Amino acid sequence: MTDTILPTLTRVASLPSYQSQTDSEATLYVSIAGLIQEHLFYHPKAVIKAPKMSEIDAQSLAIIIEGAADGKTHFVDTLANEILANIKASTKEVKIAFSDADSAAFAGLLGGQLEAHEENPKMGVRGVTRFASDASTEQFALECEVIKKVIAATTASVQIVVPFVRNLSDAATIIDRLAIQGLPRGLNGLQVHFVCDVPAAALMADKLLQYFDGLIINVDTLTQFTLGVDKQNEALEHHFDPQNEAVLHLVGNAIQAANKANKPVLTTIDELAHNPRIQELLEQLTATEVVVTA
Repeated sequence: MTDTILPTLTRVASLPSYQSQTDSEATLYVSIAGLIQEHLFYHPKAVIKAPKMSEIDAQSLAIIIEGAADGKTHFVDTLANEILANIKASTKEVKIAFSDADSAAFAGLLGGQLEAHEENPKMGVRGVTRFASDASTEQFALECEVIKKVIAATTASVQIVVPFVRNLSDAATIIDRLAIQGLPRGLNGLQVHFVCDVPAAALMADKLLQYFDGLIINVDTLTQFTLGVDKQNEALEHHFDPQNEAVLHLVGNAIQAANKANKPVLTTIDELAHNPRIQELLEQLTATEVVVTA
Protein backbone atom coordinates (compact mmCIF):
# COMPACT_ATOMS: atom_id res chain seq x y z
CA MET A 1 0.00 0.00 0.00
CA THR A 2 1.53 3.27 -1.14
CA ASP A 3 0.84 6.74 0.26
CA THR A 4 1.01 9.63 -2.17
CA ILE A 5 1.40 13.19 -0.95
CA LEU A 6 -0.37 15.71 -3.18
CA PRO A 7 -0.77 19.47 -3.27
CA THR A 8 -4.05 21.03 -2.22
CA LEU A 9 -6.14 22.63 -4.96
CA THR A 10 -9.05 25.01 -4.97
CA ARG A 11 -12.53 23.61 -4.62
CA VAL A 12 -13.14 23.44 -8.37
CA ALA A 13 -12.10 19.80 -8.17
CA SER A 14 -12.56 17.21 -5.48
CA LEU A 15 -9.33 15.56 -6.58
CA PRO A 16 -5.96 17.22 -7.20
CA SER A 17 -4.85 17.75 -10.77
CA TYR A 18 -2.06 15.25 -10.49
CA GLN A 19 -1.09 12.38 -8.31
CA SER A 20 1.47 9.65 -8.79
CA GLN A 21 2.85 6.85 -6.70
CA THR A 22 5.66 8.27 -4.61
CA ASP A 23 7.89 5.20 -4.84
CA SER A 24 7.65 4.09 -8.44
CA GLU A 25 5.93 7.04 -10.13
CA ALA A 26 4.25 4.32 -12.18
CA THR A 27 0.77 5.88 -12.03
CA LEU A 28 -0.26 9.40 -12.95
CA TYR A 29 -3.77 10.46 -11.93
CA VAL A 30 -5.17 13.53 -13.67
CA SER A 31 -8.29 15.54 -12.87
CA ILE A 32 -9.53 17.48 -15.89
CA ALA A 33 -11.47 19.80 -13.58
CA GLY A 34 -8.25 20.64 -11.76
CA LEU A 35 -6.44 21.32 -15.03
CA ILE A 36 -9.22 23.65 -16.19
CA GLN A 37 -8.89 25.62 -12.96
CA GLU A 38 -5.11 25.81 -13.09
CA HIS A 39 -4.35 26.22 -16.79
CA LEU A 40 -7.44 27.47 -18.67
CA PHE A 41 -9.45 29.60 -16.24
CA TYR A 42 -12.46 29.58 -18.56
CA HIS A 43 -15.63 27.50 -18.76
CA PRO A 44 -15.36 24.84 -21.50
CA LYS A 45 -18.65 26.07 -22.95
CA ALA A 46 -17.10 29.51 -23.49
CA VAL A 47 -15.19 28.13 -26.50
CA ILE A 48 -18.23 26.25 -27.76
CA LYS A 49 -20.84 28.98 -27.55
CA ALA A 50 -19.72 32.59 -27.17
CA PRO A 51 -21.29 33.89 -23.96
CA LYS A 52 -22.32 37.45 -23.21
CA MET A 53 -19.34 38.69 -21.25
CA SER A 54 -18.11 41.95 -19.84
CA GLU A 55 -15.47 43.69 -21.95
CA ILE A 56 -12.79 42.82 -19.41
CA ASP A 57 -13.73 39.14 -19.36
CA ALA A 58 -13.93 39.00 -23.15
CA GLN A 59 -10.48 40.52 -23.43
CA SER A 60 -9.13 38.07 -20.85
CA LEU A 61 -10.54 35.10 -22.75
CA ALA A 62 -9.12 36.41 -26.03
CA ILE A 63 -5.67 36.74 -24.46
CA ILE A 64 -5.82 33.21 -23.03
CA ILE A 65 -6.65 31.54 -26.35
CA GLU A 66 -4.50 33.86 -28.48
CA GLY A 67 -2.40 31.96 -30.99
CA ALA A 68 -4.68 28.92 -31.15
CA ALA A 69 -6.61 28.08 -34.30
CA ASP A 70 -9.81 28.38 -32.29
CA GLY A 71 -11.08 28.03 -28.73
CA LYS A 72 -11.82 24.31 -28.97
CA THR A 73 -8.31 23.60 -30.25
CA HIS A 74 -6.88 25.66 -27.40
CA PHE A 75 -8.87 23.66 -24.85
CA VAL A 76 -7.84 20.26 -26.19
CA ASP A 77 -4.21 21.09 -26.93
CA THR A 78 -3.56 22.89 -23.64
CA LEU A 79 -4.89 20.10 -21.46
CA ALA A 80 -3.47 17.23 -23.51
CA ASN A 81 -0.02 18.83 -23.70
CA GLU A 82 -0.03 19.52 -19.97
CA ILE A 83 -0.81 15.87 -19.24
CA LEU A 84 1.80 14.63 -21.70
CA ALA A 85 4.43 16.92 -20.17
CA ASN A 86 3.92 15.17 -16.83
CA ILE A 87 4.24 11.62 -18.17
CA LYS A 88 7.70 10.30 -17.36
CA ALA A 89 9.61 7.35 -18.75
CA SER A 90 8.66 5.45 -15.59
CA THR A 91 4.93 6.16 -15.97
CA LYS A 92 3.12 2.94 -16.78
CA GLU A 93 -0.47 4.12 -16.57
CA VAL A 94 -2.31 7.43 -16.75
CA LYS A 95 -5.75 7.67 -15.17
CA ILE A 96 -7.70 10.68 -16.49
CA ALA A 97 -10.83 11.72 -14.61
CA PHE A 98 -13.57 13.64 -16.37
CA SER A 99 -14.64 16.91 -14.73
CA ASP A 100 -16.24 16.37 -11.34
CA ALA A 101 -16.72 20.07 -10.51
CA ASP A 102 -20.19 21.26 -9.56
CA SER A 103 -22.11 24.11 -11.20
CA ALA A 104 -20.96 26.64 -8.60
CA ALA A 105 -17.31 25.90 -9.38
CA PHE A 106 -17.90 26.12 -13.13
CA ALA A 107 -19.82 29.36 -12.67
CA GLY A 108 -16.73 30.93 -11.11
CA LEU A 109 -14.74 30.58 -14.33
CA LEU A 110 -14.61 32.99 -17.27
CA GLY A 111 -17.84 32.45 -19.17
CA GLY A 112 -19.37 30.93 -16.07
CA GLN A 113 -22.67 32.62 -16.81
CA LEU A 114 -23.28 29.77 -19.26
CA GLU A 115 -23.71 27.52 -16.24
CA ALA A 116 -27.29 27.06 -15.05
CA HIS A 117 -27.92 28.17 -11.46
CA GLU A 118 -28.64 25.43 -8.94
CA GLU A 119 -29.90 25.84 -5.39
CA ASN A 120 -27.82 22.88 -4.22
CA PRO A 121 -24.82 22.50 -6.57
CA LYS A 122 -23.07 19.75 -4.60
CA MET A 123 -26.02 17.46 -5.21
CA GLY A 124 -26.82 18.81 -8.65
CA VAL A 125 -25.85 18.25 -12.26
CA ARG A 126 -22.39 16.74 -12.13
CA GLY A 127 -20.65 13.59 -13.23
CA VAL A 128 -22.59 11.41 -15.66
CA THR A 129 -25.69 13.57 -15.27
CA ARG A 130 -23.70 16.46 -16.75
CA PHE A 131 -21.95 14.45 -19.46
CA ALA A 132 -25.19 12.88 -20.68
CA SER A 133 -27.19 16.10 -20.79
CA ASP A 134 -27.92 17.80 -24.10
CA ALA A 135 -26.57 21.05 -22.65
CA SER A 136 -23.12 19.54 -22.01
CA THR A 137 -22.73 17.11 -24.91
CA GLU A 138 -20.10 19.26 -26.61
CA GLN A 139 -18.23 19.84 -23.36
CA PHE A 140 -18.04 16.08 -22.87
CA ALA A 141 -16.83 15.68 -26.45
CA LEU A 142 -14.00 18.17 -25.80
CA GLU A 143 -12.85 16.23 -22.73
CA CYS A 144 -12.95 13.03 -24.78
CA GLU A 145 -10.76 14.69 -27.42
CA VAL A 146 -8.21 15.48 -24.71
CA ILE A 147 -8.09 11.81 -23.73
CA LYS A 148 -7.82 10.65 -27.34
CA LYS A 149 -4.93 13.01 -27.99
CA VAL A 150 -3.07 11.70 -24.93
CA ILE A 151 -3.71 8.10 -25.99
CA ALA A 152 -2.28 8.80 -29.44
CA ALA A 153 0.87 10.43 -28.06
CA THR A 154 2.00 8.06 -25.30
CA THR A 155 2.86 4.41 -24.87
CA ALA A 156 1.59 4.45 -21.28
CA SER A 157 -1.74 2.79 -20.56
CA VAL A 158 -4.30 5.63 -20.58
CA GLN A 159 -7.37 4.83 -18.50
CA ILE A 160 -10.62 6.72 -18.05
CA VAL A 161 -12.11 7.65 -14.68
CA VAL A 162 -15.80 8.55 -14.39
CA PRO A 163 -16.81 10.60 -11.31
CA PHE A 164 -20.25 10.78 -9.69
CA VAL A 165 -21.73 7.54 -10.93
CA ARG A 166 -24.99 7.44 -9.00
CA ASN A 167 -26.72 4.31 -10.31
CA LEU A 168 -26.67 1.50 -12.87
CA SER A 169 -28.33 3.72 -15.45
CA ASP A 170 -25.39 6.13 -15.14
CA ALA A 171 -23.00 3.24 -15.73
CA ALA A 172 -24.74 2.05 -18.89
CA THR A 173 -25.15 5.62 -20.14
CA ILE A 174 -21.51 6.63 -19.79
CA ILE A 175 -20.22 3.45 -21.43
CA ASP A 176 -22.52 4.14 -24.39
CA ARG A 177 -21.51 7.81 -24.55
CA LEU A 178 -17.83 6.90 -24.54
CA ALA A 179 -18.35 4.49 -27.42
CA ILE A 180 -20.13 7.21 -29.40
CA GLN A 181 -17.11 9.48 -28.83
CA GLY A 182 -14.72 6.83 -30.14
CA LEU A 183 -13.61 5.58 -26.72
CA PRO A 184 -15.28 2.18 -26.37
CA ARG A 185 -14.31 0.27 -23.26
CA GLY A 186 -12.00 -2.62 -24.12
CA LEU A 187 -10.80 -1.27 -27.47
CA ASN A 188 -7.02 -1.76 -27.53
CA GLY A 189 -7.27 -2.55 -23.81
CA LEU A 190 -8.95 0.75 -22.84
CA GLN A 191 -10.03 0.58 -19.19
CA VAL A 192 -12.81 2.63 -17.61
CA HIS A 193 -13.06 3.11 -13.82
CA PHE A 194 -15.75 4.76 -11.71
CA VAL A 195 -15.53 6.85 -8.55
CA CYS A 196 -17.46 6.09 -5.36
CA ASP A 197 -18.47 9.65 -4.47
CA VAL A 198 -21.90 8.81 -3.08
CA PRO A 199 -23.19 5.98 -0.84
CA ALA A 200 -25.21 4.42 -3.66
CA ALA A 201 -22.05 3.79 -5.69
CA ALA A 202 -20.34 2.12 -2.73
CA LEU A 203 -23.37 -0.02 -1.89
CA MET A 204 -23.83 -1.11 -5.51
CA ALA A 205 -20.13 -1.48 -6.30
CA ASP A 206 -20.51 -5.17 -7.13
CA LYS A 207 -23.11 -4.45 -9.81
CA LEU A 208 -21.36 -1.31 -11.10
CA LEU A 209 -18.13 -3.25 -11.57
CA GLN A 210 -19.89 -5.28 -14.24
CA TYR A 211 -19.67 -2.11 -16.35
CA PHE A 212 -16.22 -0.92 -15.22
CA ASP A 213 -12.65 -2.18 -14.86
CA GLY A 214 -11.99 -0.82 -11.37
CA LEU A 215 -13.02 1.81 -8.88
CA ILE A 216 -11.74 4.83 -6.98
CA ILE A 217 -13.04 5.58 -3.50
CA ASN A 218 -13.09 9.32 -2.81
CA VAL A 219 -13.34 9.19 0.97
CA ASP A 220 -13.70 12.95 1.28
CA THR A 221 -16.81 13.30 -0.88
CA LEU A 222 -18.18 9.95 0.26
CA THR A 223 -18.05 11.17 3.87
CA GLN A 224 -19.83 14.41 3.00
CA PHE A 225 -22.68 12.66 1.23
CA THR A 226 -22.95 9.89 3.79
CA LEU A 227 -23.20 12.23 6.75
CA GLY A 228 -24.95 15.09 4.94
CA VAL A 229 -22.11 17.45 5.87
CA ASP A 230 -20.57 20.18 3.72
CA LYS A 231 -16.91 20.09 4.68
CA GLN A 232 -16.51 23.73 3.67
CA ASN A 233 -19.16 24.87 6.16
CA GLU A 234 -17.33 25.79 9.37
CA ALA A 235 -20.51 25.36 11.40
CA LEU A 236 -20.61 21.68 10.37
CA GLU A 237 -16.88 20.98 10.34
CA HIS A 238 -16.98 19.05 13.63
CA HIS A 239 -19.47 16.61 12.09
CA PHE A 240 -17.13 15.68 9.24
CA ASP A 241 -15.66 12.32 10.26
CA PRO A 242 -14.25 9.83 7.70
CA GLN A 243 -13.99 7.32 10.56
CA ASN A 244 -17.73 7.32 11.18
CA GLU A 245 -19.07 3.75 11.22
CA ALA A 246 -21.31 4.42 8.23
CA VAL A 247 -18.38 5.65 6.14
CA LEU A 248 -16.21 2.72 7.18
CA HIS A 249 -18.99 0.33 6.20
CA LEU A 250 -19.31 1.90 2.74
CA VAL A 251 -15.55 1.96 2.12
CA GLY A 252 -15.28 -1.66 3.21
CA ASN A 253 -18.20 -2.73 1.03
CA ALA A 254 -16.69 -1.09 -2.07
CA ILE A 255 -13.24 -2.60 -1.52
CA GLN A 256 -14.62 -6.06 -0.86
CA ALA A 257 -16.69 -5.88 -4.04
CA ALA A 258 -13.59 -4.95 -6.04
CA ASN A 259 -11.53 -7.69 -4.40
CA LYS A 260 -14.23 -10.26 -5.19
CA ALA A 261 -14.33 -9.10 -8.80
CA ASN A 262 -10.52 -9.11 -8.89
CA LYS A 263 -10.47 -5.50 -10.02
CA PRO A 264 -8.19 -2.68 -8.79
CA VAL A 265 -9.04 -0.08 -6.14
CA LEU A 266 -7.59 3.38 -5.66
CA THR A 267 -8.52 5.16 -2.42
CA THR A 268 -8.13 8.91 -2.01
CA ILE A 269 -8.30 10.51 1.42
CA ASP A 270 -7.26 13.71 3.19
CA GLU A 271 -4.70 13.21 5.97
CA LEU A 272 -4.58 9.43 6.22
CA ALA A 273 -2.37 9.67 9.32
CA HIS A 274 -5.23 11.43 11.16
CA ASN A 275 -7.62 8.63 10.31
CA PRO A 276 -6.09 5.44 11.76
CA ARG A 277 -9.34 3.47 11.53
CA ILE A 278 -9.46 4.10 7.79
CA GLN A 279 -5.82 3.11 7.48
CA GLU A 280 -6.44 -0.08 9.45
CA LEU A 281 -9.45 -0.96 7.29
CA LEU A 282 -7.48 -0.45 4.09
CA GLU A 283 -4.66 -2.62 5.36
CA GLN A 284 -7.08 -5.37 6.38
CA LEU A 285 -8.79 -5.36 3.02
CA THR A 286 -5.53 -4.98 1.05
CA ALA A 287 -6.52 -1.92 -0.98
CA THR A 288 -4.08 -1.68 -3.87
CA GLU A 289 -3.25 2.03 -3.62
CA VAL A 290 -3.89 4.88 -1.20
CA VAL A 291 -3.59 8.53 -2.15
CA VAL A 292 -3.27 11.19 0.56
CA THR A 293 -4.69 14.38 -0.90
CA ALA A 294 -3.71 16.84 1.82
